[in-house]
Amino acid sequence: MNEAEIQDKVCALMAVVLEVNANEIAADSSMDSVAAWDSLKHMKLIMALEQELDIEFDDEEIVDMLSVPLIVLTVKAKLAA
Repeated sequence: MNEAEIQDKVCALMAVVLEVNANEIAADSSMDSVAAWDSLKHMKLIMALEQELDIEFDDEEIVDMLSVPLIVLTVKAKLAA
């Protein structure tokens, strides 16, 4: 899966988990720019990503994944491992 495909999947999952329209999630979205993205929904997003992509994040990664670019970077590294 290339970076663009990862980003598309991340953004689509985010829209579902955060219960917002897909057009509200941009390539540079972060917890600061998406009002619906709170700590509870962040954990739901992490669980959805783990289940959908069959990967597992450690605590340090979860704390750092606060924007679409950081999530994509982390997912890309996990899938390459």
